[in-house]
Amino acid sequence: MNATPLNDLARHISNQEAELQKLRREFEDRQRKLASLTQRKEALQTQLRQIEVETAALVAGAPRKTSDPRSKPTKAAKGRPARNSKGHSAKPPAPSKNSTGNVGLTLPHLIVRIIQEARGPLSVSQIAKEALRRGFTSSSGNFQKMVAIRVHELRRKGALRPADGQAGFVLGKSSSNKAASTRSSALTKKSSSDGTPAGWKNSKPSQGNHQGEQPSLRSVLTTLLERSKGPLLVRDLAKRALATGYHSASKDFENVVQVTIGRIDGIVNVPGKGYRLKKGRG
Repeated sequence: MNATPLNDLARHISNQEAELQKLRREFEDRQRKLASLTQRKEALQTQLRQIEVETAALVAGAPRKTSDPRSKPTKAAKGRPARNSKGHSAKPPAPSKNSTGNVGLTLPHLIVRIIQEARGPLSVSQIAKEALRRGFTSSSGNFQKMVAIRVHELRRKGALRPADGQAGFVLGKSSSNKAASTRSSALTKKSSSDGTPAGWKNSKPSQGNHQGEQPSLRSVLTTLLERSKGPLLVRDLAKRALATGYHSASKDFENVVQVTIGRIDGIVNVPGKGYRLKKGRG
């Protein structure tokens, strides 16, 4: 008489255990998927940071592969015995990555200072070379890459921005007012010819409205489109811009024009014909 209820209870318990095992397997599968997605997320974040660094270097016109700016000691130097005379002191400990050396500034502040005192846009490699020339020390094995990262951070904060129509960086809106008060005095300082960035002394400034300065590429392109009766291709814009007397040191001026066109509001692309001003403008 009691066998039937016990059998039913046993089947019920067995079914519950089977359901519990099924839920456990589903839980373990979801845990594995979560771990896999977490690893993938970390890998993508690492790739994104690397892409941001490479993007900053490419915008600045710096090569992807860079070498350590500090020269390595030769074999002969390694084999020399240590001198214990009073005239030769022991080597100081290696500085940290945030070391300011003799300049008394952190790397981001030094980068802003260097661009403030320059007369034109500077690339990452030029900024790195000038920072080392000024005495900045770092234990990084790739100092130029470190500078590229700091430049990218300053660009995101608005302290720096890409130069219009040229490779390199200039001061952003947040730093331009401060630069105006310090640039005139800083440029009077004598600088060494070794390691001075190209165009540091002789190039014309890329910003401002000083007398004798060529107009920006943005204004040149806008004027050309205003005077044109129809759309113009990038190569035609580049030729006409140079024909007006505009000077650029870029080896790929058409690419510079293409990038600048994309930053000008009020210009539309007519597929197959080129660029023109929006109706109602010009």
